[in-house]
Amino acid sequence: MTEPDSLTAILTDSAVARPLMCRDTGLATVDDAPGPDDPAGPIEPEPLDVDEPAAPAVALDPVAIAPGARLDKGIAVLRVSIADDPAGTRFQLAGDCPGLPLPDTVSDRQRRPDLALADLSSDLRPWEVGRQLRSWSETKDELTEWLNALLARHGESLRLIIDDRTGWEIPWELFWLPGSGSPYGAPGWLGAIVPVARRTAPRRPGAIDQSTDRHDCCGEVVAYVDAAMSGDGEVLGRYGVIPLEDLDAVLDRLEVDDDRLGLIYLAAHGTHSSSGNEFTLGDLSVFELEQAEVAALRRARVFVFLNACHSARIMYDDRNNDLTPRGFARAFLDHGARGVIGTSTPVGVDEACAIAEDLLCRLARGVPAATALRDHRREVARHHSMLNRRQLRERDGVQRTQAMLDAFGYLYFGYPDTTVRLATTDESAPP
Repeated sequence: MTEPDSLTAILTDSAVARPLMCRDTGLATVDDAPGPDDPAGPIEPEPLDVDEPAAPAVALDPVAIAPGARLDKGIAVLRVSIADDPAGTRFQLAGDCPGLPLPDTVSDRQRRPDLALADLSSDLRPWEVGRQLRSWSETKDELTEWLNALLARHGESLRLIIDDRTGWEIPWELFWLPGSGSPYGAPGWLGAIVPVARRTAPRRPGAIDQSTDRHDCCGEVVAYVDAAMSGDGEVLGRYGVIPLEDLDAVLDRLEVDDDRLGLIYLAAHGTHSSSGNEFTLGDLSVFELEQAEVAALRRARVFVFLNACHSARIMYDDRNNDLTPRGFARAFLDHGARGVIGTSTPVGVDEACAIAEDLLCRLARGVPAATALRDHRREVARHHSMLNRRQLRERDGVQRTQAMLDAFGYLYFGYPDTTVRLATTDESAPP
């Protein structure tokens, strides 16, 4: 499999049929793009051929970040929870930022949405998905006003922690901001304007909530790379990676009670399921990861990069029927990882490699994880926003659209300012 030379390869590759880490999802086109002056141009989610059960109406999760908790300057917290009504069919919004709170809001416009990207993409044409998300966003007046007020006050220094405990997989990075009050003066998707960090509450007794403090992750770089994703291994070679032959070796390394680890990188096929035995990353199930002994994650300041489809998603096990959200990102954080990047959708193998290459380069320069993802999305969105409606339906426009969909499929869990210290060993690595 040929590895793209850089992020530009995603945007200019003329090949339409591409191998995927998961199933073949096809390509997407988008209507109604903004003009070239939009720095965070729109993105439409890709179609996913997924037929999976919806999350339960009620999700159980530990207490969110407490209202009024101490927050660093420029950091805001958006709390999303299931509203206290008998049917459990509405969500409640509340936000914290020193001097600029979002009061608790519940209304009929906050009924449970069916907006998980997989569900949308199986029911709608690609350009309809973007319209659906924008239409849904534009009815959330209080949230839009709060976000624009935050941007007007903090500008580029604003970072947002999203503490969503609904389990409904709402794609908040794709919340549409109309630009009124924004320092950018143009509309765009939230994840291309603001560094966004997802919070997942710790469930394991004694686990530390890694979303409340900044961490500087440094140490050994260990990786397992599936043979079908060999390009990832070549990229990692620039950072003195210690390759591991399989996922058993990864678990063996995590059992070692030392503080030498800095980054764990896993590149493999991912499968989403409503069974904890069948929700897998490579041949590792989410149940196996949850139950593993991983002393190294508790001792060291470890960052985890999961370049595998669905690795950022959650599931509810049908047999357990215990209303407990489970996922690979959640499990790693619960074990003690300081931050996790994973994917919420299928991504092409070559595209995944190029995205990882770009993100690792940004992290190696000391860019915080949430900002690295925001900057990557913004760059790809800018390329896309230069296309007009006709161009979006042509081959190059389809490729650029797909690159943007892939970029927004990556989510970050942890504290916005957490960094990863990587030593570059390859002089030819991108600057």
